[in-house]
Amino acid sequence: MDSYNSIRNWFDLRGLPVTIPREGRRLGTVDDFYFKDETNAIYALRVKIGFLGYKALVSSAIRTIEPDAVTVASDQMLIDESNGGELDQLPLGNNLISSKVISESGTFKGTISNILLATYPPLALRIAAFQLADGRTFSAKEVTSYGNGVVYILDRAAKKL
Repeated sequence: MDSYNSIRNWFDLRGLPVTIPREGRRLGTVDDFYFKDETNAIYALRVKIGFLGYKALVSSAIRTIEPDAVTVASDQMLIDESNGGELDQLPLGNNLISSKVISESGTFKGTISNILLATYPPLALRIAAFQLADGRTFSAKEVTSYGNGVVYILDRAAKKL
């Protein structure tokens, strides 16, 4: 994939198969993502591995994010979540859906209905923007903090919504 479609809806990525193209194998499906709330960088994708549960796919191990699959070089790219180092300290992206958006001064602006991800290059996978239930969007760079079902944004960003 090139930069042409580098911004993707989270709901378009969720459920994509994780594959090894040269082997023609499917390893699992994208279920969620772990992100760093200070930078909006996506550290890893959470991959559902059938009845075996979940594994993590660190962004640096992703070969490509295609319209119909996430590709990797081998099954060794998937790691046990318990061996993921800082994974247990990172929030999951799905928890952001339905979060309230509030300005620094306390004005309620809506609830998050979708997350827009910058997917190219995969090494720099990150949250780019958020979409509110009414369709309005704001940049992830305008977020000041995350917490307990609330996303706080700059007052100047809130005024544009």
